[in-house]
Amino acid sequence: MPTITRSPGLWFDDGNIVLIADKRVAFRVHRGVLTRHSSIFSDAFGLPQPGSAECYDGCPVLHISDQAADVDFLLQALYDGIRFKPIGLRAQAAFAPHAALLSLSHKYDIEHLREEAHLRIKSCFPYQFSEFRSSVRFPVVPGAGCVLRSSTLEVQASRDAIRAVNIARLIDDRRMLPMALYLCVQLPVTTLLAGIARSDPDSHCIDTLSQEDLVRCLEARSILSERAYRKSARLWRTPTSTSCRNPPRCAATWIARWNTAISRMATYTSPHPLPVSSSADDAISLRYSGVCELCAQVLRDREDEELRYIWQKLPGDMNVVVPEWDSSNPT
Repeated sequence: MPTITRSPGLWFDDGNIVLIADKRVAFRVHRGVLTRHSSIFSDAFGLPQPGSAECYDGCPVLHISDQAADVDFLLQALYDGIRFKPIGLRAQAAFAPHAALLSLSHKYDIEHLREEAHLRIKSCFPYQFSEFRSSVRFPVVPGAGCVLRSSTLEVQASRDAIRAVNIARLIDDRRMLPMALYLCVQLPVTTLLAGIARSDPDSHCIDTLSQEDLVRCLEARSILSERAYRKSARLWRTPTSTSCRNPPRCAATWIARWNTAISRMATYTSPHPLPVSSSADDAISLRYSGVCELCAQVLRDREDEELRYIWQKLPGDMNVVVPEWDSSNPT
């Protein structure tokens, strides 16, 4: 039997109900706060209790199976509102608090938290190409692996990708699935098979994919690797601009980049055909150095074509059906 410890931040002396999460962490809170926001808690507290009902520190106890760290996030949001940083105005917040809020607010029917967390999370998993191109980036973050970032949220594949897929399944938001599954494809096969342990070392919780989603990700690896190969090959085989200001220099750069791309592809092509630059300006400076602006624009237009094609094919590549999926160019 695990030892029960009191939550250091959510233990109120005047609280009248104790929530014990995951059989190990106790939160002494207020029944009125919970019933005000959650119909599920309201119904649970409305049930008649036997005379021998369990008490802790003089208060009735409600055991819940949720992870203690997730319950902590939920209660902080209920008590502190906008001052609770994970749902505040801070840009590029971490994924885990919002994942906890979305899953628990869905479970306990807390509508305002569910809407807030869902809005923040889906900013990293768009279904419209225009939003993807304007609002989402894959920055290079040393030591973090594949990272997906919107203006308000950051998702690291190595710790968040599997949970993102499972949350999309939980709330039945199929529009999130292609990008969430895409992030999972970036994981090593061993991680896909074993799952990802939560950051709380005491929780012993491991997020795993369903058998069906695991198969989707494994089958998509070769498909997306092929798309990455073809994207790179076609990009540098694009003819230079007919109005090129320096044909010899641009042509030489084209050939050099083509040879580099071929040598890299001969060694290994990752299943990551979507952009990896941290910003459009960085992409231009890295990719188009030594190329005149007219030829750079040709490349940017061609890259947009390639990305739009990959985006259009992504639901099919991940073997999911998303009728709302939109591959229209940004206006």
